[in-house]
Amino acid sequence: MNRDRSGIYQEIVRQLVMAASTATLYAIDHPQVSRLCEAADKSIKEAMGGETEIALIAIGDEIIIDEVPLKGSYYSERLARQLKARGIGHLKILHKVTPAEIRQLIVTISRNKPGGDDARSTENIRFGKVEVRHSDEKGQEIAGYEDLTEDELGTLINTFDKIAERESFDVSGITNIVTGFVGAIRNQFNPLLALVPLREMDEYTFTHSLDVCVLNLVQGMTLGIDGPLLADIGLAGMLHDAGKIFIDREVLNKPGKLDETEMEHMRSHPRRGAEYLLGCPGIPRIAILSSFEHHIKFNLTGYPSVSSDWQLALPSQMTMISDIFDAMRTRRIYQTSLDFDYIERVLLEKAGTELNPYLTRNFLKVMKRLSVEL
Repeated sequence: MNRDRSGIYQEIVRQLVMAASTATLYAIDHPQVSRLCEAADKSIKEAMGGETEIALIAIGDEIIIDEVPLKGSYYSERLARQLKARGIGHLKILHKVTPAEIRQLIVTISRNKPGGDDARSTENIRFGKVEVRHSDEKGQEIAGYEDLTEDELGTLINTFDKIAERESFDVSGITNIVTGFVGAIRNQFNPLLALVPLREMDEYTFTHSLDVCVLNLVQGMTLGIDGPLLADIGLAGMLHDAGKIFIDREVLNKPGKLDETEMEHMRSHPRRGAEYLLGCPGIPRIAILSSFEHHIKFNLTGYPSVSSDWQLALPSQMTMISDIFDAMRTRRIYQTSLDFDYIERVLLEKAGTELNPYLTRNFLKVMKRLSVEL
């Protein structure tokens, strides 16, 4: 989402909430409701511009539009709660949406009782439930690193070889592998078993990338995300560290603390990774964003440096959590068991400042349950 659209998106949310609240007090054909519906329709068309759709996701008390969370406000929190009460997690508005469909959307939002025939998609407004649904993704189920076929392993190795050589690569092969992980997780396979233990330092970026992919998929599925967007979120995890190909190996593998010059060199990898992925055909936009943003903290500190009105993409925030968790897990791999309690304390300390608090708590809740099931 272009940051200069943030204001118009906030206005759409405000108009939807006000229209729904007014419709609750009066009737849908009340002049004030009609005026707010017309204003919302106009704002939506204006925000759409040349795009074909607006995609909205409600997570906790947050509203995410086009993958970017809106800044918290009474209206965004109210809309998130209203959609949740209706069992709606995803809302897609297509560019041919009609005023009548906007009015029906207001009716749906304004209802206090969950369920009902009014919570149905129309031709140009599509609702998605907050649940994990089966989709038509293709790909053999992959329960973990050891379950990869020779061809799949070859595809991964070839892709990372091309990345190491700074060459373009075909994204379709690794996308199929990502959907293979999705299939296994859906069929009740515990995804923690798919995480790759740290072997040799030279393999770290490769195995860590697979782990972050799987952890991103787990996060996405628990948030009700499905289909191509879920696969893209997994792919974002797999490619988030692509920029490290531009970092000197001596700096990457240095056991001690980096000096300021080395640290500055290291801080360049998110930007350089995003620039590299931009030159590879077929890479999803959110994977490029995650490469750029995965070291930008929830409070907008970190690196690269961004302006105070920057809005982090949801997949980038998910990738940062997955990245930190797996980095801590692998650093402790030589102990007899993972100290999950310690990792949990560290992540909770970062929640609200470095990490998105809702996503962090959700992630830890899921990880704790999966750990118990092992």
